[in-house]
Amino acid sequence: MRQFKVQIITATGIVLLAAIVSSVSVRPARAGGAIGATLVRDVENGVQDPLQSAVTVDLPNGADFSEKVLVGVPAGKRLVIESVTAYADLPSNQRPFLEIITVAGGPTGVHELVFTQENLVDRVRMVAGESIKLYADPGSSVRAFFGREGGDSNSASCHVTISGHYVTL
Repeated sequence: MRQFKVQIITATGIVLLAAIVSSVSVRPARAGGAIGATLVRDVENGVQDPLQSAVTVDLPNGADFSEKVLVGVPAGKRLVIESVTAYADLPSNQRPFLEIITVAGGPTGVHELVFTQENLVDRVRMVAGESIKLYADPGSSVRAFFGREGGDSNSASCHVTISGHYVTL
């Protein structure tokens, strides 16, 4: 009889222990009922479509500068340029210059990038990069104007990449 009593007490203890463990165990937290999501749009900035465009502007022997269109802005959209990177390859003793030309709000803007020298052996390799905010109006073109100082002998080139987005007006 004594052994039966011990078995009952042990069984009751195990059941109580199981109840405590199950009530304390990890469960997903709930902070109330489900909340319906409301989709919103930034009506002041319009819909944004990403853009990335690149060109290489080449200068043949005897040329000091050249220009290429990076991108034409479609009607009904404004282009916001957020990054410009470039690298130039020139003969030694020559220095590059690069301008990004945009039309925003009517007037033409000329934006110069500063190059940093990366290599100087028999040719000069220079790089430029800017986190920037430039705008271009609908129907306008964004152009890259590349030139060199210090002579026009031999060929030179500049690879230009812009990234940003279109805003639907």
